[in-house]
Amino acid sequence: MTWKKLRDKKSGNDQLRRYDMKFMILLSFFSLTSLLHASEITILESRLTRIENSYQSVNTRFQVNQTTGQGFVEVTVVEERYTWGHHYPGPGYPGPGGRHPIPQSVPTVIYQQKVAVEGLMLMGDKLIYHGTSEDVDCGTLGVSRIFKRPTIYLTGNCKLTGRVDRRNNLSVTLITK
Repeated sequence: MTWKKLRDKKSGNDQLRRYDMKFMILLSFFSLTSLLHASEITILESRLTRIENSYQSVNTRFQVNQTTGQGFVEVTVVEERYTWGHHYPGPGYPGPGGRHPIPQSVPTVIYQQKVAVEGLMLMGDKLIYHGTSEDVDCGTLGVSRIFKRPTIYLTGNCKLTGRVDRRNNLSVTLITK
């Protein structure tokens, strides 16, 4: 390989490195600007008292009163509880005649509440959150295709997150972009 070909290859790699660096700078710029515009609003903080095991799932969803236009968040906490099920035939352990019980998972609702969110309103067919800095379009109210029921179609600008920590504290936050 001659020196000229080697030099041309090297300059091509340098050019690719420059493109990679420009791409990384643009990517970091866009990620930082999206973080600057995002805001978190705490909707609910509560302490759960009836926890029996360590697996809970928090389900959150938007709801709207169509007559008043007020927006709500419905929060449901479901815990997986285990009960002993039917006896199934098996090898002589531990019951008589080779039958033993099998544990079955039973989902149990341990908390359910509907919380009104200040600033979440239905304007026409748009669900809009009036935040401290700007208005955010969260979704539109439409009709489902199969069951013909009112349905909120989210735009992705508003996100509900719910979690239960180790001390059984429930927190629900609304994240807007």
